[in-house]
Amino acid sequence: MDQVPTLIEFVRDVAAGAWAPLLISFLLEHVAWFQKLNTEAKKWTVPVIFVVLPVVGQIALQYVPAEVWTALEPFWNSLAMGFVGYVGSQLAHSFQKR
Repeated sequence: MDQVPTLIEFVRDVAAGAWAPLLISFLLEHVAWFQKLNTEAKKWTVPVIFVVLPVVGQIALQYVPAEVWTALEPFWNSLAMGFVGYVGSQLAHSFQKR
């Protein structure tokens, strides 16, 4: 991937399930309430999220007007680049620790 996908492309990918493993593993690894769950609760929470996330993406694609997607795009670019920067800093930090 040579560029960040647009917001609508990203949401389409989420609706198709493409980003779910990456998003869920990253978020749940860094979310305190999930880490506090017992093993059985985690076992059921993860598949529920895998089902709900694409459904929410599809609902957004169907019911959010095109004008809203257009208005959100600049904010998405900033958010996405901030996330890319964060991931890059974490990778650099992990290599420096070794």
